[in-house]
Amino acid sequence: MKKRSRWSRWKWAGAAAAVGLALASCGPASGTKSAESAADGTQSAEADRTEEKDAAVPETASGEREEQISWYNEKLEESQVPETFLESLDQFSYRTAAALFSADGEGGESNENYSPLSLYYALGMAASGADGETLEELNELLGTDSREELSKGCRLLYENLFYTQKLQEAAYSRDGEKTEEKQPSVSLANSFWADEDLDLKKDYRSLLAEDFYASSYLVDFKEDETWRQMEAWIGEHTGGVMKPQLAEDPQTLLALINTLYYYGAWRDEFPAEETEKDTFYLADGTESSGDFMHVTVSGTKYKDGDGFQTASLGLRGAGQGDEMVFVLPDEGTSAEELLSSPERLKDALELGDEYRSVSWTVPQFSFGSSIDGNRLLKSLGVNRMFTDLAEFPGISDRKLQVSKVLQETHIGLDEKGVEGAAYTMVTMMETAAPLNPETPVEMRLDRPFLYGIRSGNGAWLFLGIVRDPFAA
Repeated sequence: MKKRSRWSRWKWAGAAAAVGLALASCGPASGTKSAESAADGTQSAEADRTEEKDAAVPETASGEREEQISWYNEKLEESQVPETFLESLDQFSYRTAAALFSADGEGGESNENYSPLSLYYALGMAASGADGETLEELNELLGTDSREELSKGCRLLYENLFYTQKLQEAAYSRDGEKTEEKQPSVSLANSFWADEDLDLKKDYRSLLAEDFYASSYLVDFKEDETWRQMEAWIGEHTGGVMKPQLAEDPQTLLALINTLYYYGAWRDEFPAEETEKDTFYLADGTESSGDFMHVTVSGTKYKDGDGFQTASLGLRGAGQGDEMVFVLPDEGTSAEELLSSPERLKDALELGDEYRSVSWTVPQFSFGSSIDGNRLLKSLGVNRMFTDLAEFPGISDRKLQVSKVLQETHIGLDEKGVEGAAYTMVTMMETAAPLNPETPVEMRLDRPFLYGIRSGNGAWLFLGIVRDPFAA
């Protein structure tokens, strides 16, 4: 097995024939906001102390630029992510993307973009409070054997991405000042929003703060302002790219949110003067036209696969080795065919050691996308957490189930680089107390009985007694 370098790679993939696709896999990112307290006057002193205790942030360097660079390199060595965890992330990416984009999934005629990393972190926060069959289903999809393995992997990856970004900032600074030019950047942030009526367990709050570096907020989900605050938090942590309009659900007791922002500059920029109008041929035989960029790059990773060509363009991202991978199906092969299985998708996206000179013609594009996480996860065998049998005892003593998993993303590229942003939100509500199917309660009204009709405001509209339902 080929050993990865200490610089995690950021992999984006696109298919430039028939339909536009973008796939974000694991790679260098940084936390833009440390775990923080959001206490207000409604919060108890005990909860205040919990938030202060649980707050955590990766260390940052001080001193001269050269000292910072040396220190961050040391921290990167200390925060090496286990190869097994990175492989689990890869497999999660291929499985979910194949299910999402394929003809049998949600795939259709429109462009689609998706962030596996953002979904992974959001589900990881939920799994950290799960148990029983709920945890088993999540572990199977996430590729981990235990909550401890999951939280450790997420913590190390977060720290590695954080220090990668900090090293990037130090390397691009001059005399302690950052340049005004837009620099490559990647930021990852997590938060959890708990209703004031939900008694969160301290261990769960501590785990999210320490292993996911999640900020915490005590809110009232019945208030419109809560949803506006979450929208603002998402916008802030995606560089203003994402501007969500969240559908309010007053039954929500907990919301787990991950955000992801990325900007990478091409190592070989596309000359603006070479951009020109050209034709794009859709899968249904129709055509569209728009701006196409052109550049020739030598020493490009390239693969001539079974029914496709794959090549990558290097990016000056937050770390070394960032690249955007493009997969072009051969004439007569659809993009959906390459999404027919996780194995087929992996074969299309993974590049080997062949290098070629490539003459690029790439369309400019910019679009947003959203996914129904409930449908996607159920198609992959994660069902129990959406039912009243869900087991989240690590979060609260109250019975909780997942009500919604939502992800929205944006991606755009031009002559200078590529920008991507995403957020994933998992919301939970209280379950209805299930009836035991083995001991049903019987109501056989075959003798005199009472009845009443009560309005929604609690007023009894009618009360009565039936002694003979068939009397005239």
